[in-house]
Amino acid sequence: KYGLLFAIFMIGNVVGCYIFATIRSEQQQIKLNNQKLSQALAHSPVSFVITDTRGVIEYVNPEFENISGYSFQELKGNTPALLQSGKTPPSTYKQMWESIKSGNKWEGEFINLRKNKTLFVEKATIAPLFNASGEIINFIGIKSDISEIKYAEADIKLSKLEAENASAAKTEFISNMSHELRTPLNAILGFSEALLDENLNQQTGKEQLIFAQHIHQSSLHLLDLVNDIMELSQIENQNINLQIEPFCLEHLLDETVTTFSHEYKNKDLILTTIDHDIPEKLKGDKRRIRQVISNLLDNGIRYSGGQMVTMKVTAPQKSKTIIKLRIEINDRGPGIPADKQKIIFNKFATLNTVSHTERRSGLGLTICKELTSKMDGEIGLFSKPGIGTTFWIELPLGVCDKLEVAESERACSTRNTSSLNIFNNKHILVTEDDKVNQLLIKHILTKLGCRVTICENGLEALKCLSKEVCDLVLMDCQMPLMDGYETTKRFRNSIEFDHSIPVIALTANSIRGDREKCLAAGMNDYLSKPINRELLTETMARWLMKRKGSS
Repeated sequence: KYGLLFAIFMIGNVVGCYIFATIRSEQQQIKLNNQKLSQALAHSPVSFVITDTRGVIEYVNPEFENISGYSFQELKGNTPALLQSGKTPPSTYKQMWESIKSGNKWEGEFINLRKNKTLFVEKATIAPLFNASGEIINFIGIKSDISEIKYAEADIKLSKLEAENASAAKTEFISNMSHELRTPLNAILGFSEALLDENLNQQTGKEQLIFAQHIHQSSLHLLDLVNDIMELSQIENQNINLQIEPFCLEHLLDETVTTFSHEYKNKDLILTTIDHDIPEKLKGDKRRIRQVISNLLDNGIRYSGGQMVTMKVTAPQKSKTIIKLRIEINDRGPGIPADKQKIIFNKFATLNTVSHTERRSGLGLTICKELTSKMDGEIGLFSKPGIGTTFWIELPLGVCDKLEVAESERACSTRNTSSLNIFNNKHILVTEDDKVNQLLIKHILTKLGCRVTICENGLEALKCLSKEVCDLVLMDCQMPLMDGYETTKRFRNSIEFDHSIPVIALTANSIRGDREKCLAAGMNDYLSKPINRELLTETMARWLMKRKGSS
């Protein structure tokens, strides 16, 4: 009996010692874990705050003290409202409390105030802590100072805004400069062309003829520079819209080559070969295609010293609806060194192999590259110093069907107005405030056989249109008292006037949007200065014939 009791006593001591040792070990582990957690929070780069269910602060880590500027002793017993700056919307706090009291986590941002009264922005995650029964006993806030990120974002936004404003200012400046340059250029080109038309090649006029030729060529050079700058500005601002329409490739190439033949007075200057299996009618932006080809031809002619340039046109790929057109333009100039070939399409890149008077803006090839890319095409070159250079472009173009071919031919037939005396005794109203341009336009129209009335502003034009019968109006856009846009709107909106009279804008404005603005005001067409007499004649004839046909 006593032996049994002694055994039970001994076993109980052993079990008790084991249980005590186990509990002690667990307590030590918990204490060690708490020490680890405490050290982790103390060294954390993120701030922590623990509050009771009312929001009263019970614990903050050192990073919270560092960011806020308050010590734990100053914070203890207070709420985080101590840091409020008044710049965080009240709705933010409302949403936070609704979320965490419902047992959910909340994330957001606060604009808070440090002890030293400086603002800072916090990104916060706040969540409830629960006991074993699932009751909320505390809230924990995990926060990080994102002030520098916000400042950087603000700087980026400001920089972007400044860049956009600068770009808009540049565009406006270039537009204004273009207008101011084109106005005198209109007179210089027009009157020099008028002089060249006169019989100055007699013995007494040879010197005047030479002078007029120099004036005209220099004006064309200046106009090229203005156009290049305007073109590049529109490309950089993504203001290029393609106008896809049917065109005859052979006619486009003939017109382009003829222009250079007349300019250089050499009909054999450019040798063109076209594959026989290329469709006659294609679809694309013919003005942009001509612009790229003209730039490349001009480049080849100048750098080859006026020697013959060859243009080869092929179709490496084609189907019933799409064709890949390849145009190669070869010159026999000095060639382009390998290191220059890498930068030849960059802005302002030029080769010092032509005379100063032959040089251009250095933007021509850049514009070619950008326009080719806009048309989903490619451009490149291969060159050997001392032998010559070949520039090539490849463009995907549409192939016209039979209906489109018929419509294109019908449109072309209406444009052929050279044999028709459509201008004889036609009354043209010109609204133009510049005296020199008035004289030039009147000279051009009078030689066509027109009767001309000049008005210096929109008010005069409306008065004239109410009293006289006119066949067509050439409308400047920038005029005193009433500009061309307002004048045209009033003309179109009043039953007092004959709305069948075509109105053609003739303006020094030439950036994207100007044409659309003119058409929206009620004008029928748009021409930019300096005046291209051939284009002016063609445009006027087209609208005069259309009015004649409708009447």
